[in-house]
Amino acid sequence: MKRKISSELQMGKAFLHQRKLTIYILALISVLAYAPKILFYSYSIDTEFYVRTGEPFDWWISLGRYGLAYLTKLFTWGVNPDITLMNILTYLFLFMSAVLLLFLIWRTNSGIKSWWLLIGGGLYITSPVMLEQTNFVIQSTQVTIAFCLLNIAVLSIQYFNETRLFGFLGIAQVLTIVSLSIYTSFQAAFVVVTLLALYMSYHTETFSTYIKRAIPYVSILFIAMAFNAIITRILLVLLKIPQTGYLNNMYVIGKIPLKAWATQVSKVIYHEFLHPNYFLFIVPVILSLLVILIGIITIRKRGVQHFLIILTTVLLADMALGLPTLLMGQLGPIRSYAPTQSLTLLLLVIMLSNTLTARSLKIISLVLLTIALGCQIKITSDFGISEYNQFRAELNFKQELQNRVDALNLSNQDGYKLAFYGAKDFNSFGIIKGDALGKSFFEWGAGTNIGVNDRVGCFLNNEGWPISVVQSPEYLHLAKFAKNMPTFPNKGGLRVKGHYILIKLSN
Repeated sequence: MKRKISSELQMGKAFLHQRKLTIYILALISVLAYAPKILFYSYSIDTEFYVRTGEPFDWWISLGRYGLAYLTKLFTWGVNPDITLMNILTYLFLFMSAVLLLFLIWRTNSGIKSWWLLIGGGLYITSPVMLEQTNFVIQSTQVTIAFCLLNIAVLSIQYFNETRLFGFLGIAQVLTIVSLSIYTSFQAAFVVVTLLALYMSYHTETFSTYIKRAIPYVSILFIAMAFNAIITRILLVLLKIPQTGYLNNMYVIGKIPLKAWATQVSKVIYHEFLHPNYFLFIVPVILSLLVILIGIITIRKRGVQHFLIILTTVLLADMALGLPTLLMGQLGPIRSYAPTQSLTLLLLVIMLSNTLTARSLKIISLVLLTIALGCQIKITSDFGISEYNQFRAELNFKQELQNRVDALNLSNQDGYKLAFYGAKDFNSFGIIKGDALGKSFFEWGAGTNIGVNDRVGCFLNNEGWPISVVQSPEYLHLAKFAKNMPTFPNKGGLRVKGHYILIKLSN
């Protein structure tokens, strides 16, 4: 085992040396895409609670993310949280996860052209879906660490398949357990990385060999899932934390008639996966169809076995990518597709490079994929700028509110509570609306029995205005007084009622 590890380290050095230009350019691409998030200070939903009250330890335990809960405690000393440092670490680990994936590909096919590696790795790193996930600074560094652990786990299973040394299986098992304990939805990501490893190693073998070699990967995944379920149950009992139905309540599969479920899924596929949008879900659809089409065309030359491997790999990858849609009957949170969507893009690009034989078609494909990569870089960078613009708009609005409240000349402002009704988003030329991206603290929670008050209260306190906000009973009781108020900043959009300051954000 030591000999194999030593050999792999030497191979890793050779990879870094031979493909150093590819890695340097990939680093540049990463900087271009995420520079706004690294250079410009901003944070978004959930992080306002983190800054104010610390990590949601009990909540994460109840979701089965005990690894995330405990790992986060390592980031809670000193300035908590140091958002700039966490953003730097997040995108550093994201880049490292891409390098690990490219090494996984290269070690089984060292002759693969650098441009294909660069395009595949670039599409993986720069997907706007990744920004939807990593924009949650509260967990972004831990999540990208899990990316790296998951990739190393799959590499370790590869080593086992090559050496039959069970020590590598043990390493893979531990790393898979840890990565899934950080984010349970990474099961789908594990599947896609596995498909990448299997395809690169066995696409020239028989279909039965391909399936047989998948057994260790499947076993590791199911053992990790079972282990984490048991540990979560034990922690819930020991720590006396109530189990949440948050994730289960989002799922509709098996809860509604099959026809209704199929109708909902079909609508999502048509509107989100077959039409262009900011998250470019249409790109993996096009690549999937293209790879399968080429597999059909070359079936005589390469054989049925090769086509079955191609078809199985593509279908399983697409199912993993669409898992949130299949479970929820709707698109759901965009962040739930990270990193699966990015991994699927990488897998399909590599498969395309391997199935295309005509030089002219390869050149055309590379040109089109380079354009797609450029679009992704621009969209992700624009989203980063948008988040900064959004944050500045929220700060300006906060200052306007504070000035208006100060102008009331209340004798004891600390004795008053703010009560916000309605919601306010900031629509301007410089703000793009994604899913969580582009949404304001002043609109999250509208329609609940507390409205936007929880999030806004934390945001105001974090940004230097130590004033209280109402709790749910007070919010509901005062709603009748806000009903006929005009919206702020119009005259009458802010009024005092007893020891409460009512602010109408929208009708």
